[in-house]
Amino acid sequence: MAVFPLTIRAAQQLLRGVPLSLDLNRLVALPAGVATASLLVLFVQILVHRFTPPKRAKPAGYEMSRDDPAQSERIGITREGRAHLKFESFRLLLCVVLVALSVVTAVTGRPAGEGNLLGLSLIGVYSYTSALSLSSIVLKTPLEVSLRRHTSIVLLTTWAVYAYRDIWPLATYDSGPADIAEGGILWFKISALTLAGLVIPLSSPRPHTPVGKTVRVMVQAGAVLTQLVYNHALRVRVKADIDSTAQAEPSTAAHPNGSKNLTGKLFNLATSDVQNVLEGREFLELLFAPFQICICVVFLYALLGWSAFVGLAMIVALWPIPGYCIAWMQRTQKERMRTMDLRVQEITEAVTVIRMIKLFAWEDRTVAKIDEKRRKELETIYQAKVAILLSANVNYMIPVLVMVSTFFTYTVIMKRELTGKSLVLPS
Repeated sequence: MAVFPLTIRAAQQLLRGVPLSLDLNRLVALPAGVATASLLVLFVQILVHRFTPPKRAKPAGYEMSRDDPAQSERIGITREGRAHLKFESFRLLLCVVLVALSVVTAVTGRPAGEGNLLGLSLIGVYSYTSALSLSSIVLKTPLEVSLRRHTSIVLLTTWAVYAYRDIWPLATYDSGPADIAEGGILWFKISALTLAGLVIPLSSPRPHTPVGKTVRVMVQAGAVLTQLVYNHALRVRVKADIDSTAQAEPSTAAHPNGSKNLTGKLFNLATSDVQNVLEGREFLELLFAPFQICICVVFLYALLGWSAFVGLAMIVALWPIPGYCIAWMQRTQKERMRTMDLRVQEITEAVTVIRMIKLFAWEDRTVAKIDEKRRKELETIYQAKVAILLSANVNYMIPVLVMVSTFFTYTVIMKRELTGKSLVLPS
């Protein structure tokens, strides 16, 4: 249990700015302590995995049959599995070599004192890592990755102890390796530890982890919205529009916006509009922004005095400018979606009556109409991009102006000196 006081002492030295100086007599217990902690954590992981039911049951027919061992063997033997087998076999061989070297060192009795204690404790540590490596090779369990990680952590800790005791003193003038009495066996141990604790963990392939696993909720929300569009809009509203049009009297004027560009609206609703709705989650930032501003003003007041309120006043004064930019963006986006609906509707109608267009040679007229709609859409897209660019520049310039006004007030008006020490909160 000497590992915990050693860790606390090292942390205190780093926090106080004192150069790190560890007691070599206590440092020899670090690999054994890490191995013990690893064993406890691994035991807890095994219990959790044993008594935790699977989170999601696979549907019937999805899981492959377990009665066909040949198929399971073919699927299990992959390129990644073969690479892991090679690396783990080599690391197992290195761990066995380290056990043998530690036994030789303990039997010969070199060195004495804490060095002999280190050699005795490392026999158990290397035996533990050998068992972990063998288990990761033989046992095909979901904890295979955890076994490899525990092996790497224990071996890396042991390598760090040897590096501090025997490699780091070589870079100094007044000390030498603490375990130099072992002779050539010491450097064989360090070489084997470097391969097993550094080279193999850095070189072995790792399982692919998808980037942004939390985006699963967004994908599910998008699927739900798309399903609602198809179930509600395409089945209910189109049918209601047709029924109301069929039952209307000939003398009754139709509503100008009832079914105009309906097909284009539905196509855009099921594609781009769903993504725009999902991006509306950024609206939650408006709920946290006032709280963040208040916290920042409090800390700035503790650092810069009342000049922080000048920055707050600058924020309030410049607040309408982003609002104007957002309003312009909203207008351009509405116009862009309207022109997109017109263009999609025109293309859909042209594809629907493509035979009639070819029969009456209306290709040029149809292409001209589509080009006109596309040209108007490109103009609105350009305006929308300009509005987005202007909004981004405004959002970038406002914090700069707030910072400049705050520091100007602190240095010029308050006659204070702006140094690194003045920007640190007093303890």
